[in-house]
Amino acid sequence: MSDLPLITRLAKLFEPHNSDEDEETDEVDEPQTLGECIAILKETKDVFVSLVKSPTEFVQGTLKKFLDTVPDTAADTCIVQKGDVTVIQDAIDSIQDLHHEAHRGQDMILQMCGICDEWKAGNAICEAMRLVIALLDDILDHASMSGVTDIAIAHELGELMYQRSDY
Repeated sequence: MSDLPLITRLAKLFEPHNSDEDEETDEVDEPQTLGECIAILKETKDVFVSLVKSPTEFVQGTLKKFLDTVPDTAADTCIVQKGDVTVIQDAIDSIQDLHHEAHRGQDMILQMCGICDEWKAGNAICEAMRLVIALLDDILDHASMSGVTDIAIAHELGELMYQRSDY
């Protein structure tokens, strides 16, 4: 097992993501006991809940950060403005990294105990993380296609995924 506490390893997941450094991943030992698996799920859930109070609010906050990257002169020009999509991608990467860690705990529970109450609890946590990733990915798709214009139209029509249901 790594010498670093799990919460420290999770905190590193939220540092700015650099795909060039992906090859330098730390070797993480698999949990050996049900207690270790449950601890992984609990700690990832705690980090996720502290980061994402509600999926809709988190996505709206990320969308606002993205829109803040659009130059103020965009309204005065006819040029399609795209904004900095890395704001959205970084949010997705952070949640995906957290999901990967939670899924690691859930997978080991499945191997040790099969589908049990602990696995079901882990599945609920992972589903919530996948939902946030899907909501952010929807915005990223709109931002990548036509930039701010496409997002503005979709938002006005209530067609962004996070607007369609109460999450």
